[in-house]
Amino acid sequence: MPIAGIQPQPPLPNIRLVPAGRVATKNIVGYYGQSGQRKKEIAILLNSFNIKATTFEQNVARTRLNIMLMQNISDYFSTLGTLKVERVKHSALCADGDSTQLIKHVPTEENVTLQSKWTHLIVGPYMSNTETLATIGASYLVAFQLQKEPITGNHANWYPLVTTQQNPANPEWIANRNDRRELPDGFCANRFCGISDSLKNRANALVRRLIKAQM
Repeated sequence: MPIAGIQPQPPLPNIRLVPAGRVATKNIVGYYGQSGQRKKEIAILLNSFNIKATTFEQNVARTRLNIMLMQNISDYFSTLGTLKVERVKHSALCADGDSTQLIKHVPTEENVTLQSKWTHLIVGPYMSNTETLATIGASYLVAFQLQKEPITGNHANWYPLVTTQQNPANPEWIANRNDRRELPDGFCANRFCGISDSLKNRANALVRRLIKAQM
């Protein structure tokens, strides 16, 4: 029962990312655990994009890709004076997207550290068609989610949950890790391969190009 004169605290928004009883690894980009009660406006924003406790609206099946959320984040960064943001008019694009957006990153034999974050690996970019270097470069950093491969047979570099004897990895989920996405025909063909590089180096290069003013 609430004490007279004292307002009860609002309930914590239940927007679950990690299954109950499980612990996430740093392979989930940007997730470092719950740091405190989420601001109410964050829950309202996510709910407006139909991202709720039991639903996650996605534009490409089984990818958790929500274009409206990405556009909102992009719009926020465009208000800052530090970064240059290139605006894309999504309504002018075709419904299926373009195959250059589906560059797949496959780890090379240069990787030997099993616990390296996927975003720090040295990878070879594979694509279904050939484009200019500028076009390929614009798609380079979003590709690591499309292809997940083990290093020396160990999946710890991409698996998103901590595995223990009580919570082992799901072998069936690992086995079909690259086949769950419902992509248009032909988008998964590996017809061309670019020069391998570290994804960390690529991210740093992109940020340097986006900076237009020093704080």
